Amino acid sequence: MLLYCIDLRWHVIWLLIQASACSFVQFYEKSSRLGFALSTLREHNGSPDELLFQLRVPSEAGWGAVGTGDKMDGSLMFILYASDNPGDATKRGHDTPEPSSKLSYNIVNASNDGVTLTADIKCLNCTRYSRNSVDIASSAQPWIWAIGPGDPVRSSSQDADIKQHSHDGVFFTDMTKSVTMSSNIPSISGTSNIHATAQPGYINDLVILHAVLLGLAFVIAFPLGTLTLRAFRSFTTHWIVQLISLTASSVGFGVAIALSILGIEWRHFSAAHQIIGIVVIVLALAQGQLGYWHHMQYKKLGKRTSVSYMHIALGRGVIWLGMVNLVLGFLLDGSTAMAAGAAVVSVVVVAGMEAVLFWNRRRLLAKSIASSTTDLPLTVHGDPAGS
Repeated sequence: MLLYCIDLRWHVIWLLIQASACSFVQFYEKSSRLGFALSTLREHNGSPDELLFQLRVPSEAGWGAVGTGDKMDGSLMFILYASDNPGDATKRGHDTPEPSSKLSYNIVNASNDGVTLTADIKCLNCTRYSRNSVDIASSAQPWIWAIGPGDPVRSSSQDADIKQHSHDGVFFTDMTKSVTMSSNIPSISGTSNIHATAQPGYINDLVILHAVLLGLAFVIAFPLGTLTLRAFRSFTTHWIVQLISLTASSVGFGVAIALSILGIEWRHFSAAHQIIGIVVIVLALAQGQLGYWHHMQYKKLGKRTSVSYMHIALGRGVIWLGMVNLVLGFLLDGSTAMAAGAAVVSVVVVAGMEAVLFWNRRRLLAKSIASSTTDLPLTVHGDPAGS
């Protein structure tokens, strides 16, 4: 019985050790030596709301920061730099560069040993920050990090002038692993990521490449290809431009698949932009095949067929849907200004394209009526001899 009790006690201790090991998340950027450890405090039966975290940056960097979300716009940032007082450090609230007045927080400890700046912070309402808030239930909560260019920053003011970062990036934490019943602030341990994943730096380059390829294809190339045939009667230019557009779209689609696999924030593949994107590319490929069938039948029969009308209707529908999805893509990335700009440009392009096509239809109709009038037989009424 005694042995059983001892075994049970060690079993309980092991469970407590396991629970303790899962009560915080840690991100460590090895090249810049920026560290961030975070727990979310659950008090009794209440929901976790209080963030307990430690931020550590090398003194030689001048300053370092972490922030909520995956971009600076709307991020709640914590920026750490040396104070005027030896051995102290200063925590900034929000890099606009005005500090935030809406936060309730305590700087439990701040130190500067000449090598490392360290701050232990309790933030009482960070999870309720209105923009780029922290989702405690998220398994991929986005954060940004940045570190200074190495110029010394010493100030006891939250309005200190700091220079633009030399390095920055995005990482994601599994917040479900950060919940704890302890009010102790976690300490950064080692140089490994714990329940955290850094986003590779090339992800942003792939996002830009994807946006450029699909944006140019659906806002410029596809509409231009339509106009070259309908308004300027150049079939050769039409199929060359549309082939280039389709190729660019396919490459952009391939980049999107890579982003959905490599980018942790898009792995769920549930966003409307992703789903509509697949539909658009499938329809665009089908549209290309319909165009080939239409051309072959037109050469053979000398007139339009049902395939021709399907090709015309589907083509314009694909262009419109592609433009809508471009706007959704910017919204998915959080770029509301770019989304608004894309929407305006798309409306202008569609209106211009439809105006040119309408003018072309009126011109062809007028030409057809004039041709029909000229071909009518001449009828003379009255006495040809004038009697």
